[in-house]
Amino acid sequence: MIAFSFGVLFALWALATWLRVRDRFYPSFVFQCIWAVTLIGIGVAENYGYFGISMESGLIFAFGAFAFALGVSFFKVTPAALAPVSDVANADMSARVDFRKLSILCLLLHIVIVPIATNEIRVLADDAEDIFQLAFRLRIKATTGEESIGPITGNYLLIGLMAIPVLLIGYQKRQVGMAAFLIISIPWVLLNLLIGGRAGLVTLIVASVYVYLSCGGRISARAAVITLLFFVLTLVAGNVLVSKIDARLEDGLVPVLEQSLKGFFDYLFAGPILFSRWISDPTLIVPSWDALIFPCQLLEKIGACDVPSIHQEFIPFNLDGDLGNVYSVFFSIVPKYGLLGLFVIMVFYGAAASYFHQRRNESVFKMLIASYLFVGVVLTVWSDGFGPNIYFFVKVFLFSVTLKILIAGRPVERSGE
Repeated sequence: MIAFSFGVLFALWALATWLRVRDRFYPSFVFQCIWAVTLIGIGVAENYGYFGISMESGLIFAFGAFAFALGVSFFKVTPAALAPVSDVANADMSARVDFRKLSILCLLLHIVIVPIATNEIRVLADDAEDIFQLAFRLRIKATTGEESIGPITGNYLLIGLMAIPVLLIGYQKRQVGMAAFLIISIPWVLLNLLIGGRAGLVTLIVASVYVYLSCGGRISARAAVITLLFFVLTLVAGNVLVSKIDARLEDGLVPVLEQSLKGFFDYLFAGPILFSRWISDPTLIVPSWDALIFPCQLLEKIGACDVPSIHQEFIPFNLDGDLGNVYSVFFSIVPKYGLLGLFVIMVFYGAAASYFHQRRNESVFKMLIASYLFVGVVLTVWSDGFGPNIYFFVKVFLFSVTLKILIAGRPVERSGE
């Protein structure tokens, strides 16, 4: 019942935070909520054969959450941060983007890169007989460190993660039609699902929801159901494509949905459980995650450093022997930097998330960074979406600069000027 007790503690903490800030995207509130749900779920799941967490792990989770909240508190909530972009005086984030030019550029990018990506996939897939074998082989080659897609296709997919949320802003401003938005988004969505499985697409969905709501969008009950359905279909499609479950489409919809539901809870609970197992017995696996990997990522470009694999070893998380390899955000920090490092790094993570969240309405760059830091907060129960993603954030900056130079719209006209 240790997990359940800590989950209740996080839930009460989240309630106190909400009563203080009233901001649904406030980073420490989101952090506390996701950990409350996960830990309470683990507490309940212990009755069904899942392993629990140790007291030592629970205290580490609480200590890390405290450090994160301390960093978040460095930047106070302001009325401008809570207002949608359409209500902010300095709303040039979207007004300075020519969405028509951006749409045309994205279409040209598809025309040039999709054939290259398709050819790379064909070569990597060998003699795959169907799309399921193809996706499975791509996944295996990626997780085992074998040959994967080239830098052109890889960066093309990353551009999609940046362009789609920006185009969503254009759709909200009625400068991009729904048909155009879907036509531009679908190639990126399908290739991300095929090459990267569900992870990239889930990241994109969560970031896009953040952008949509931050820019004044409202989600009706019907839209919420459709979004949830698309999210579930993404998870199920990812499971089937890369054989995360044993059931196949020919086995019928019910087995696929049942195994996908179990797979969802397995994945939800595995991070804290497996981190706790490692804390209890550090000889189980050799940690390869590193929160401060960014310098090595740069040095790798000149052959001066080998970036360790992001695919950690597998260990069981329940009595049935089901295996997982997600260990929560704490696993990228504690093994190498200890509790002092955990405090310093989590304070920095919280400060960064808070800074960009409070200033997300000021520019495309800040909105995109805020959205993906929000994703990082949501995914803390599984992985570290902060430090290891600095290289990605640099590419977001370059993308934003490109927008400003090549696809700039008219300056915002402000009253009184």
